[in-house]
Amino acid sequence: MLDVRKLRLLRELARRGTIAAVADALTFTPSAVSQQLTALERETGVPLLERTGRRVTLTPAAQRLVERTEDVLATLHEAAAELAATSTALSGTLRIGVFPTAIPTILTPALVALSTDHPGLDLTVTELDPVSVPDALRDESLDIALIQEYDYVPAASDPALQTEPLLEEVVHLAALSAEPLAVRRDSPWIAGTPGTLCHAMTIRACEAAGFTPHIRHHADDFGTVLALVAAGQGVAFVPDLGVVAPHAAVVLTPLPIRRRTHLAYRRGTRDHPAISAARIALHDAVEVPPIDGM
Repeated sequence: MLDVRKLRLLRELARRGTIAAVADALTFTPSAVSQQLTALERETGVPLLERTGRRVTLTPAAQRLVERTEDVLATLHEAAAELAATSTALSGTLRIGVFPTAIPTILTPALVALSTDHPGLDLTVTELDPVSVPDALRDESLDIALIQEYDYVPAASDPALQTEPLLEEVVHLAALSAEPLAVRRDSPWIAGTPGTLCHAMTIRACEAAGFTPHIRHHADDFGTVLALVAAGQGVAFVPDLGVVAPHAAVVLTPLPIRRRTHLAYRRGTRDHPAISAARIALHDAVEVPPIDGM
């Protein structure tokens, strides 16, 4: 019988590329990861890793085993969900991941609803960039989270996760005057930190308009971005949720660019009572009319 814990290590090696990265992500030592993978090879009776110096690559047999592992883990999650459904009341910890602009208008009303309807749930929230969500869900430090994609930065598919649409927003060009995007080729730009979706979207949207943006400032908070625009420090892309308190001097020009938010959770957990309750609360929060001034 194959050990599920060892299979998870092989899956993470396929995703992260190095034993050191797997060890760092799962708080193991590299030697412990290596020993577990060697033991898995003995259990299967076939070579799983090809070693060249300090590098390892997965054999074709290992790749097929990783594909099977995703199905095995999803089945185990489904079994756990069925067991949880036999309880008369929700309890335990529900870990939710969210990006900053969703907290006031989506997460807060959802938390209120969950706390009221299911007082036995221990709710914990982690604010993080959507880029970090897949790894956090896979290593089970989160149970459900909000992820994003832009027209120019589509979300990569992940066989370990399941997603569903939640919200679609218009992206605006924030500037001190209303001019087409193409006119902004010589303007200084304000973008997110390199490695974030907002940073990637800024570059790709500008390239689609025929130029490479000169990024002067990096800021991940849209309130800060709008303040910099109002101060004449550059122009920026801002989605609907980022326009909570626009400055009077800032002109927002709607663009044919969309940001889409999805709910994400591990395969097999969709019908877990806690995940189901969170899904309902988050969808309800999106459908509630915004509060005046929000």
